[in-house]
Amino acid sequence: WVNSKGNGGVEIRDSINVSSITDEGVGVYTVNFATPFPDTNYICVGAQSPNGESHGSRSNVNTFCPDGQQKTTSSQGVDCRYVHGYSDPLVVHVAIIGN
Repeated sequence: WVNSKGNGGVEIRDSINVSSITDEGVGVYTVNFATPFPDTNYICVGAQSPNGESHGSRSNVNTFCPDGQQKTTSSQGVDCRYVHGYSDPLVVHVAIIGN
């Protein structure tokens, strides 16, 4: 899992088994694992704290952990979106659960 600052420069606040986070652009991150998982059958859930910009209600805030190229044994992509598009949140929370 990781708790990271999302805007104004990515910064890990606390984590377990996360070596770094790469800022891929507005609202798009890659979480890099310190120890790779044995396969990609892990699950990923995410949440975010809105950044205070005018994007509507908090129910319009979504955090996605996409499969495909953004999911490997050593990293997981994370997309943070508001109803109007991508945006850097204040804080990004991600939990990856596997064996």
